[in-house]
Amino acid sequence: MDPEIVLARPGQIWSLTETGMEVTGEATHGKCFVDGELTGNIHDIVLRDRRHISEGGLVIVFIVVDSARSEVALGPDIMCKGVVPASMEQEIVDDIRKNSLQVLDMCLVKDTDTQVLQNRMRESLGTALKSKLGKKPMIIPIIMEM
Repeated sequence: MDPEIVLARPGQIWSLTETGMEVTGEATHGKCFVDGELTGNIHDIVLRDRRHISEGGLVIVFIVVDSARSEVALGPDIMCKGVVPASMEQEIVDDIRKNSLQVLDMCLVKDTDTQVLQNRMRESLGTALKSKLGKKPMIIPIIMEM
């Protein structure tokens, strides 16, 4: 090996002297995740969510419920990203809308809590999409009450 070539390992601190270079310390090192403007450690849950979205896609269902009359005031509006090819998207969106309305009809009659309604919708859509597509996208039901 050429003595004028330095092969440094991650974390090594090298000092330059008149006679050459030598390792004089060790710095904390490891993998660093860079996300836009953020740098540093990233929580496992964030990585898990990103992996889930990359493997199955993302479905967002937005619904406004008139809680006084226990009925849907607006929606469901549906956004799908990375779930299916564009050629199948309308069919899947229609299925999601139909499934969402069925869950809403069942739950609104019972005056179900919004959190419970979101969970039931997530479960129902997840099961339906898994059987139809063979994958389970991340499902985010957003239910607003007025």
